[in-house]
Amino acid sequence: MLNAGAVIHSHGMESCLVTMLNPLAKEFQFLLSRTLHMKAYRELTESLTEAIKAYPRTTAVLVCNHDIYVWGDSCISAKTQSECYHYLFDAAIKLHQLGIDRTTATHAPVQNAKAGTLAQMAA
Repeated sequence: MLNAGAVIHSHGMESCLVTMLNPLAKEFQFLLSRTLHMKAYRELTESLTEAIKAYPRTTAVLVCNHDIYVWGDSCISAKTQSECYHYLFDAAIKLHQLGIDRTTATHAPVQNAKAGTLAQMAA
């Protein structure tokens, strides 16, 4: 986030839902308490700092079940990054709904997907 020219803070539905697909994933270790008050804002600042240090080349941080912060060199860059992330989140959510494992090259069915999901979506 060093030298960020612009930061976008979004509460887009996709950024909330994508963290719920696998809440135990290492990417979502930096969590915010659900009670938002001054302590939570301090906690958020600490968590964002930890996440940025852990992933210095990233251009976004998701706050589990809540929101996303996206940054770029300029407003246009941050907006483009935000649109790309939201598109990818939407794709991940749809793949999950279809029961397709987005984490493997074979895109095998997700083991805990409901039976008939793919057929229902295709109908």
